[in-house]
Parts: sequence; C-alpha cells; structure tokens
Amino acid sequence: VGYSDGTLEIRNGTSGEIEQTLVGHSNYITAIAWHTTETQIISGSGDISELYLWDLSTGTSYNLYSNHEFRSTVKSVSWDTDASQIIVSTLSDVQVWNALSSPPQFISQIHIPTVYRMVGLPSQSLIATQTHGDVILRDGVSFAQLSIVSTGGYGALAWSPDGQQLASGNWIGQIDIWDVSSDSFQSQHTVQDAIYSKPKPNAPVYIQALSFNLTGTELYSVGFDGIYTQWDIETGTMLN
Repeated sequence: VGYSDGTLEIRNGTSGEIEQTLVGHSNYITAIAWHTTETQIISGSGDISELYLWDLSTGTSYNLYSNHEFRSTVKSVSWDTDASQIIVSTLSDVQVWNALSSPPQFISQIHIPTVYRMVGLPSQSLIATQTHGDVILRDGVSFAQLSIVSTGGYGALAWSPDGQQLASGNWIGQIDIWDVSSDSFQSQHTVQDAIYSKPKPNAPVYIQALSFNLTGTELYSVGFDGIYTQWDIETGTMLN
C-alpha cells in the first residue's frame, strides 16, 4: 500500500496487518509492482520524480532516478515475464530498465505522451495503456498501437490472469471488464459509481487501482475515497 507521504506498507493479505514499512520516497506514491519472487518491489512517486527498487530480503533500496536524465512523474510500473526488465510509464514516455544488473540500468525509452496507466500481459505480447482517456492495446515489443478499447477516461487498468479480460476504471467511478479475446472488445459488465461512498451527493469517485485475484473470478478496486471493494466477475455484484 502506498500513501501520500511517500510511505509504503507491506500488509498481510488475509488480516490486513502491517508486516513491514518502507521509507524513502519524499512524495506521494503513484505506482507499485511486486517481483514474481515476492522478494522485491518497484515503486514510483509523483511531483518529485523517484523510482525505487526495494529488496525486502535485505531491507535495502535504491532510487533509480537519482542520477537519471529522463526522470519524470511515474504513472505505472511493471516487470516483464521473466522479471529481467522493469517497464515504467511516465507523463512523457515509456522506459525499459535492465532488472538483472545491480542496480538496474536504463535501456531505452519510447515517447508516448501522457501515458497515465500501463499494464502488460504475463507474456508481454500485449500491453494496455491509458492515454488522454483512451484505453489502447499495444504491441508488447514495439508499443505500436493495435486497437482502441474504449474512450471512457483514465484511472486504473488490470489484466485477468489468463489474459482474456481487461478491467478499466475511470475518473467518474465506472469500472468495465472487457473481453479482449474478441475483436469487438465488448464490455461484459459495467459497475457504476453509485456503489461507492461519496464525499458529497452525486459526486463520482475516481478509481485509483484495480487487481484480479489469482483465479480471475474476483476483481478488487480502490477509489479515491479510500474504499476497498471486492467484486464478483461473473455477476458484477459487490461481495465486500
């Protein structure tokens, strides 16, 4: 869990209890991604651009942006299939880092302006990005645009474990689950913002984060109001 003061917390997935606190960022956390071994975390922060790699086994950390000329506000982070590369999207580009070197070394960048969110399939054959409100499918190697899935505003993205569904949440509080196995990209379920608590009457809630469970049967979402919600994928109903 990342907070506005730059603090990261590792919490028990069942009890919610804090197991470890990570301190290093000097600004609000914008992105977090686990290594496949669950021994490392990559995290990014906002206005004071920072990109941290955390080794949970040793308790050490390293700011990849400490002397990096291309640093920019980090919007999303992810690892590729074999965890050999770190993929970072910023307000101005998509960056690739070599995760096998110590510390990770910058490899390349591709200019895709204003990528608010980016998530890759486990195979990295496809990536999904949110740019100026459009949810776009791109080639996982060249980042070339393949299809526009929707134009419903930006907020959060998540792939299902089998790579057949893409969940998107937007700034007006709506969550869609898209069937990307077909060319039609039809939304299977739409969950309106009315289920979320509102800071004031009729105010939508910005979707901050989305994640599928390991079996792809449930979706978890967090709104700007801090409310965590658990959804049933088949029915689109709220479980918790």
